[in-house]
Amino acid sequence: MNVDRNIGCFENGTVVGMVPYSANLNHHIGEKKVMNTAFKNFPLGRIVATPSILKAVPPERLLECLARHARGDYGDVCPEDAELNNQATHEGTRILSAYAIDPTKSCKGYGDNCLWIITEADRSSTCILEPESY
Repeated sequence: MNVDRNIGCFENGTVVGMVPYSANLNHHIGEKKVMNTAFKNFPLGRIVATPSILKAVPPERLLECLARHARGDYGDVCPEDAELNNQATHEGTRILSAYAIDPTKSCKGYGDNCLWIITEADRSSTCILEPESY
């Protein structure tokens, strides 16, 4: 499956810019098991990002993190949150991933050097943001 779309940049509810997003998601098909619940593919919906994250993170890194999120690699979340995310892929609740902005530095899943990717429960959108913007 090929996906060609733009990542919308929103500020105060208004689109202020777009970043091209194109990816081949064929490698996302399949199941990944973390703890007890098997990962199930889910739609990302409309992909948006905050202006500050678009300035702080190279587009290649954003796409890498988005691809990991889409295949059930939730990054720097604790095992319990990873399990909740896998359950969310079956139950239709929110999915949250955390990644280092600079992968050569540590990331706690929050705070400095961290970005979050959140897919809404209704799967209408996925937002890339810094934790302090939540």
